[in-house]
Amino acid sequence: MERRLTTILSADVVGYGRLMGEDEAATLEALKGHRRELIDPKAEQYGGRTVKLMGDGALMEFASVVDAVTFAVEVQGAMGARNADVPPERQILFRIGINIGDIIVEGDDIYGDGVNIAARLEALAEPGGISIARNVYNQIKGKLDLDLDHLGEKEVKNISEPVSVYQVAMNDKAARLMTEVAAVEPSAPPGRPSPALVAAGIAILAVIGGLAWWQLGSPSRVNAPDIAVAQKTQESPGLVVLPFANMSGDPDMGYFSDGMTEDIILELSKNPDLRVVSRNSSFTYRGRAVKARQVSEELGVRYVLEGSVRKQGDKVRITAQLIDATTDSHVWADRFDEEGTDVFALQDRVAKRIDATLSGQEGKIRDVEYERVWRMDASKLEEYDYYLRGHSIMYRFTPEDMQKAREIWQEGLRRFPESGLLRIKVGWTHWHYFFQGWSTEPEKDLERAYELVQEGLADEDLPLVGQWNGHWLNAFVQLFLKRNYEQALEEAKMTVEIVPNDSETLAHVALVAIYVGNPDLALEWVNRAISREPHVPDWYYLHRGLAYHRKGDCEGTFREFENVPWPAYDKDTASATCYVERNQLDKAQAELAKMWDNHPDFTAASLRLRLPYKDKEFSEQFFADLGRAGLPE
Repeated sequence: MERRLTTILSADVVGYGRLMGEDEAATLEALKGHRRELIDPKAEQYGGRTVKLMGDGALMEFASVVDAVTFAVEVQGAMGARNADVPPERQILFRIGINIGDIIVEGDDIYGDGVNIAARLEALAEPGGISIARNVYNQIKGKLDLDLDHLGEKEVKNISEPVSVYQVAMNDKAARLMTEVAAVEPSAPPGRPSPALVAAGIAILAVIGGLAWWQLGSPSRVNAPDIAVAQKTQESPGLVVLPFANMSGDPDMGYFSDGMTEDIILELSKNPDLRVVSRNSSFTYRGRAVKARQVSEELGVRYVLEGSVRKQGDKVRITAQLIDATTDSHVWADRFDEEGTDVFALQDRVAKRIDATLSGQEGKIRDVEYERVWRMDASKLEEYDYYLRGHSIMYRFTPEDMQKAREIWQEGLRRFPESGLLRIKVGWTHWHYFFQGWSTEPEKDLERAYELVQEGLADEDLPLVGQWNGHWLNAFVQLFLKRNYEQALEEAKMTVEIVPNDSETLAHVALVAIYVGNPDLALEWVNRAISREPHVPDWYYLHRGLAYHRKGDCEGTFREFENVPWPAYDKDTASATCYVERNQLDKAQAELAKMWDNHPDFTAASLRLRLPYKDKEFSEQFFADLGRAGLPE
């Protein structure tokens, strides 16, 4: 385990959740512009290394304390100018906290109290301001001509001793530190092929993988990521699988190419040597003609896998190519044809070729393991077609579309009564009717979900996608219906083992760890999900907030919930109990009112079914606080 003393800078965007809720596209575009045109060049100028980017902030490391503070002053000063012509409600403002501390280095990430204190200092900073620890103050006084206001000793969560906090005054002295932003050299014209050729590119991904694996294992690091595409992707050579183009001649067949894309992402996400962008981010490019270099810049990846799917009758053709976005070169290309009697075997061959190339070790995942998870001797293309048609509709997440997806899968089951995969998917629809509050008989829907997933998991020929969906669903039904906490957590861990790097899965099953009483594991999973996600969905922050709530950290809870602009019963009730603890009953009652706007019939009894906390003492206190806020039994 490596340890070192370093300067840590933590930054976040003030009111990020509100900005995203009002105009997600404009907020992301503005934030990317600030990073590209200001933050990244200044990081290069002062030797800063971006440890990780979150949707609303960044964690950075500097070798020099003076450089870290100067960087922060220049960024905050420049942001004042950049916001000058922006309406106040749309301005992007940063909070910045800086600390010197001993850190633990694990891979590309850093941990320890030094990092935690920097984050606490950031939370204490004013919008557009900079807070520093006393050790930073001691190092820069006499070296930087700045006014530093002592805010006193502050008690902060999870830090045993008070932290002495100073605020950097953004006045004329700070303005004198400003220098011009160094111009970033423009990238060479990519000269990418037409969208039709893009569809033929998935196969190239396979060769690039060997390079990606080598670089992931390399000890050398780039200290100024995002300055240019090449530098950024050398630091974190990730991979994005763009939605495969539908070449079937029928626009209604788009669900099939989308489903094939998801399955390739799923298979590649198993490999710990690869940083694979999740479906959530890759599908933002669906239907768009984009260049590989643009995708690389926006997602922070080096390699882009593109391809197409053509389905005619019982025949499927997949073409694929892998592109190195830093050089705009084609690394690998191939074509796969299948008669349709075993479409899962086709996916196996595609994913196996890509994975073996990307990992750089042909035998890293043994053939026998692939045979085990993809064994589908009785599978027909038509069965898979039923799965994908329902899957594409389910993602709309309305009660009506969930019912349509169920009907499609039930029709498939009449044709293929032995299909464990289709049983599990029908089970998911019953789960969502329960979990989303759509059901008129929630307990019956929960029981039906349990029955179907048990039947589905008993299928000896269940493919990987079925195992993934099955253990995932089983974790929830074991928790919510059976209150079998040990089994629920075991199922959640099995789900993570199948796809250890899929951000959506990690963030979702973190709920199980929260209710079981292991919020630290939940935070580990959610933080891993956020660190791998270029565009972080706001519900990830919801689950991180619930984890902090389970730890008794209301400050952390409210901080995370700021990124979640919509009501949710678990969020509203957690917020209400925090306000009760602060004796702010009017605010607690307002949180419950938000919940009742969407679920007017919710009482303590109905919420106990939906909030299955294992710890009786915690649960009793939780519902006692809700009772004080006005929740009827």
